[in-house]
Amino acid sequence: NELASADVLIFIREAIEKFPALRPLIIEKLLESFPAIRSTKIHRSAMWILGEYAASAKEVIEVFDVIQQTLGEVPIVEMEQKKLNSENNSENEQQNGTSTTASTTTTTTKITSDGTYATQSAFSVPAVAKKENRPPLRQYLMDGDFFIGTTLAATLTKLVLKYLDWESKEVERNRVCTTAMLIMSSIMHLGKSGFPKKQITNDDLDRMFLCLKTLSERTPEIIEVFKNSCREALASMLIAHADEEMQEKKSKRK
Repeated sequence: NELASADVLIFIREAIEKFPALRPLIIEKLLESFPAIRSTKIHRSAMWILGEYAASAKEVIEVFDVIQQTLGEVPIVEMEQKKLNSENNSENEQQNGTSTTASTTTTTTKITSDGTYATQSAFSVPAVAKKENRPPLRQYLMDGDFFIGTTLAATLTKLVLKYLDWESKEVERNRVCTTAMLIMSSIMHLGKSGFPKKQITNDDLDRMFLCLKTLSERTPEIIEVFKNSCREALASMLIAHADEEMQEKKSKRK
């Protein structure tokens, strides 16, 4: 249930900020649940928590792995094009096969709702449309929901910036950074490709481009925003909520 899940994640967000000792356990459980989520709103909230509170190089790699699992292969446009071409080829083969075996098609007799008889051949049965079986994050994007793409880009940016502080091997640092940039650029390309139901908006495009530029240039000011300011904003909000609750309790007592 989306509403219940949203309430749970709001509680988790507060708990993971107030109780640092619980963070590894919460991250572990959230990673286990992440592939099973089927709501864009819940995925956005879960990604924010994972990006903000992954606290080691190992956890960053685990978050990357689960995101790639729920996004599917990249570049997305090339993969979707290959899939479309293979489906078209298989349809052509089926049509060619049907035309050569048309003489062996059998007919059956059906009783209609008014009691009369009618014949039905295989060619008169409507084709059943194949349901697309895509990973959830890719399906959101194909449906035209690119807001989750901006959340994904911000999450990957935070993870990469933290990973660069923890990992000393240059090869691993470059691998993680380029993987994140490939995912972002792939989503931006998809947004303009015509494959999704809706094109990406200019706002979403600008936000994702900012994340790409951050990983490319890594200026101290913007790194400070991604690494610290978001966490500080959450802490300030929770303190404000606690103050409001205290004021309400005082008012009720009076």
